[in-house]
Amino acid sequence: MTTYTGLSAGAVGVGGIPSGSTVTALRDNPVAIAEGSSGAPRVTALARTCVKVLGGTSGSTGLVVTGLAGYGGVTLDMTCRAQAAGNLVMNVSTNNGSSWSADYNIFNVLKTPATSEDGAIYYEFLSAHGYYNFANGAFVSNFPVSFTTTETGAINALRFRTLSCWMIVTPDAGRVAL
Repeated sequence: MTTYTGLSAGAVGVGGIPSGSTVTALRDNPVAIAEGSSGAPRVTALARTCVKVLGGTSGSTGLVVTGLAGYGGVTLDMTCRAQAAGNLVMNVSTNNGSSWSADYNIFNVLKTPATSEDGAIYYEFLSAHGYYNFANGAFVSNFPVSFTTTETGAINALRFRTLSCWMIVTPDAGRVAL
């Protein structure tokens, strides 16, 4: 692992001639930060690329993902247990979850549980993959659900709820200025 070296303002001051150790630190410090070396500044989790948030969505609170300011959108991977009633819904926030949009149905898994010959009830699991674009509000999925939200631009939080699902939420690897 690369060593992080703290630099004083004087070491990189205007008009100064940097020493060899200053130049070495300027070369090595970005690598040390990326590697998470001891003493290096930390990069918050959602500021990194390809961060995945995994969680369950059941109940009225569900899975809430905040800290999305500056991202262009999210990729969603969903697996839900089919049940007799309900949808997986998404809510959008532009104020980090202080208030939420209306419900957007992103995954309809209406299906009555089946009963085997021995009387046992079993459930099917359904999976879908989707993408939500913050800039234009478009949601597209391989499951037959597409829509456009009225909230666009400065999306910074999402909430997924009501059905018993597991999700992986991956912010865009390329941050987009909004």
